[in-house]
This record gives sequence, C-alpha cells and structure tokens, in this order.
Amino acid sequence: MIEVKRPGSSTRITTTLLDSLMILFRNKHILLPVFAFIAIPLSALRLSLTLTSFRLKNHVFRLEALANIVHTRFEARQIWEESREDAVSLLRLKSRYFIPSFILSCIVSITVITSTSFSHQGLNPSLKSSFASVKSSWMRVTATSIVVYGLLLLYSPVPMFLSAIFGYTPTLRHLITVLSLGVEVYIMAVTGLGLVVSVVEERYGFDAIKEGTALMKGRRITGLALAGVFVFLSSFIGHGMEKLAKELDVDSSSGSWWRSVVVYGGWEGWKLVCMYGAEVVVSYVVVTVFYCECRKRHGNIDPDVADEEGLAI
Repeated sequence: MIEVKRPGSSTRITTTLLDSLMILFRNKHILLPVFAFIAIPLSALRLSLTLTSFRLKNHVFRLEALANIVHTRFEARQIWEESREDAVSLLRLKSRYFIPSFILSCIVSITVITSTSFSHQGLNPSLKSSFASVKSSWMRVTATSIVVYGLLLLYSPVPMFLSAIFGYTPTLRHLITVLSLGVEVYIMAVTGLGLVVSVVEERYGFDAIKEGTALMKGRRITGLALAGVFVFLSSFIGHGMEKLAKELDVDSSSGSWWRSVVVYGGWEGWKLVCMYGAEVVVSYVVVTVFYCECRKRHGNIDPDVADEEGLAI
C-alpha cells in the first residue's frame, strides 16, 4: 500500500496542498456522504441563523447607538430596557441553533480527521470505521472545543479595547486591526491543530492545544498561511450570508430553519451553503495532513489513532 507522504518534501506548503488533494479524491467514498448529509445541513443551519437573526441583531445595535445620544436618562433607560429584551431574544434564537450545529460540527470534524489521518498513513479507511470513531472521540473533541470557544471569547474584545485606548489616528487603528487579525489567525492555526490532536491522540482541552502549539514549531509560517486562507474563505462566505440577509430582511418568526433556507434563501442561499460545506470538509482535510507532516517531522510517525482492525474496505 502506497502512502501519500513523500520523504523530504514536508517543508513545502505546496506538498501539503497536493497531498490533501490526493486524499480528497482517495477518500471520496467517505467525504462525499459526509459533505452531503452532515456538512450541508450544518451549513444550512448557519445560513438560517444568519437570515433569521439579522433583523433582530441590527435592531439591538440601533437601540444601543440611540441610547448613547439621547438627552435624558429616562429615555436612555427605556431604550436600554428594550435593547436588553431584544438581546435576550437574540440569545434564545442562537441557543436553538447551537446544539444541532455543535453535534453536526463534531461529527464532521471527527469523521474527516480520522479518515484523512488513516489515509495519510497508507491505510484504506471505510465510511463505517470513520463514523465509528465518533463514539470514541466525541468527549475529547467536546472538551477541546469548549477551550477553543473560551479562548476566542476571551480574545474577541481585545482588538476593540486596544483600538479604544491606542487608536488615536487612522494609521494606529489600521495597525491594531492588522496585528489583531494576525493574532486571530495564529489562534485559529493552533486551535485547529489542537482539535486534530484531540481526535487522533489521547489528549484533550488545553493539553491538546499545547501539543498543537509544539507541533507547529518549525512550520509556523506554513500553519499561519493555511489558517489565513481558511479564515479568509470563511469570512468571505459569512459576508455573503450577511449580504443576503440584508437583502431579504427575514423576520425571526418566519418559520422553521429549513423554510428560511429553502424558501427565502433561494439559489443564492444554496450556493453559499454548498460553498461553506465544502470549505469545512476541505479545511479539516488540509489541517489533518499538516498535522501528520508535523508529527512525522517531530519523530513520531505512528500516533495512537485507533485500532486498525476493520479499517480496510
């Protein structure tokens, strides 16, 4: 059985992308069903949330801006109370989407990462074995995801805080924006590797992210470049969803999430859904290949992935 890995080429980003492309074709019997039946519903949930929450979110922002310019405390208090009620409604709306989105996201990540890591070692994973790995890995992935969300939540107000303190001029504000974006890309690169570690190794939480940081040593530029590409793609698709939501202006009480996508989203909505679903699957393949290269570079070629029995098709 021939491995995808080629000796002596691990330092090139083109090799990582080429190996990922080969694995995409080799594992199409796994990745296509995962894309069609898991990634597409996950993407549709994201589009539905964007469409149904856009009007309510904008209303909250307008009320908050209005509360800061009114002349009396009484008016400001009334506006803040209305804003608080709408913010609670927005939080409830998002909470309805969170659990199904998180479950689908876990299934996509575990199945794609497991099948890619086995294929990179020269094994032939099956669809059954890829889904079987969900049972043994979901707790580790959940723990690591909680840490990732916590890190992103803690970092999210930092750019605004720095801009408020040091952004005296447009040049400084632009510099802070660029530096903040670089830090965000680095966090995404490290946490992405940490998520792969939590699937293929017996590590989770901060331990998995710490291991992902150590694995990037010597290949940080490649890791940042790959993370930057997928952050850009995700932002581009997200901007497209926001633009569609602005055009449609769907009410949050307009019906089920499926109705908001099928009826209101139309062809443009489904195009964004397919793009986001493909980006999710491809990103996990590429990051897993990058992990395998980093793991081999650090002298551990055979990580403890799982039992190899029953993996052959």
